[in-house]
Amino acid sequence: MVNTLTKGQAIVGKLHGNIAATAGSITSTEIAAKGVSAANLALANTKIAIGSTAGGGVAYALSGDVTMTNAGVTTIGAKKVTAAKMALANTKVMIGSTAGAAAEYALSGDVTMTNAGVVTIGAKKVAATKMSLSNTKIAIGSTASGGVEYALSGDVTMSNTGAVTIGAKKVTAAKVAIANTKVLIGSTAGAAAEYALSGDVTMTNGGNVTIAAAAVTSTMVAGKAITPAKMGLANTKVAIGSTAGAGAEYALSGDVTMTNGGVVTIGSSRVTAGKIAGKAVTPGKLGLANTKIVIGSTAGAGAEYALSGDITMTNAGVTAIGTKKVHGAMLKADWSTLSNTTKSVSAVSVAAVNQGYFITDVGTSLGLVITGAGACISAPTAGDWVKFTVASKGSTRPIHLKSTAATFDGTRKFALFNAVGDSLVLEAISATRWIPVFNTSVTYSTST
Repeated sequence: MVNTLTKGQAIVGKLHGNIAATAGSITSTEIAAKGVSAANLALANTKIAIGSTAGGGVAYALSGDVTMTNAGVTTIGAKKVTAAKMALANTKVMIGSTAGAAAEYALSGDVTMTNAGVVTIGAKKVAATKMSLSNTKIAIGSTASGGVEYALSGDVTMSNTGAVTIGAKKVTAAKVAIANTKVLIGSTAGAAAEYALSGDVTMTNGGNVTIAAAAVTSTMVAGKAITPAKMGLANTKVAIGSTAGAGAEYALSGDVTMTNGGVVTIGSSRVTAGKIAGKAVTPGKLGLANTKIVIGSTAGAGAEYALSGDITMTNAGVTAIGTKKVHGAMLKADWSTLSNTTKSVSAVSVAAVNQGYFITDVGTSLGLVITGAGACISAPTAGDWVKFTVASKGSTRPIHLKSTAATFDGTRKFALFNAVGDSLVLEAISATRWIPVFNTSVTYSTST
């Protein structure tokens, strides 16, 4: 049975069965507090009653940003809570608490943030322990505006303790910031400082080092330390000390000149007698071509020549009289005292030992003529003889001088030399008491 109540009627006691009310007939004021329980509501699964614009409730399931199960468990949909849907104070963010409830706070500490979401890391807030980096690597900004981690390489490397090492030969001149003409010099504090060279030495910015005049003293130079290659000298010049105690460079001149190969040349007519100490010039000091000797000239200068003409000489000093080079004009007029030491025939002791001794013509064509007893040391006896060989222009012919008494075959003139260049050689004699000699009694022509 359906009971129908009109407006204004009260129900006393219990109602049994269904109560049907017309739409809009029951208002909120007509329902007692807590008068409608969940069990009293006729709602489909997961739906809730939602008031409509017509003033009546309508059952709907939650949708959109939130859904709900029939047990009342609501779920906010993924990406459904936008910034505009959050009630937050200026610059604050929602942060969960240990109680599981969110609270709003402004970022502080290492990072702050504006209400436009611009996050700023505070100065000195990123400590080494806050960075995630591989061993020995550092974070380096890239062209993409993002940091990338790399290990230092190239000129410099670094350990994981921050010890930076400059590689060998990596610091070139172009990488050093230094003032013009200055060099880096270590100090007692262990730090380098830049200075320009001064004192004994100066230097340009091109590295051109100049030693000051008279700056290098003998005590500064170690034994054999200055080699020729270390001396800056113009071609053919040598360093010569001055009265001021400083060296100056000059080319040798005057009596001696010198090439850049160290070849010294004594000038023509430069060595005079007054410049030579006694016995100072030994054979080893003379530069002479093979077999030549030094001979003075009319100009007062010596010149070297090999002996020629009548005599030649080897490089051992052995002289040789040329064939048919000695003639009478070369001999003194008083050949009356001939002796063995001069390799001529003795006037007092003539014997076979004297054989082979010779006398050379002066070279005229008239010949030497011996006459009379005056040509003998003692008077010969009949039958005595002297035998000569005359070498005549390369040929030999024997000459026999025979005695009849005190003369050679009487008073007949006997020519011993017949042509230029003939030489007289004693071959043998018949007795030892006489021999023809050159003396005042010898009659001879223009030849000796």
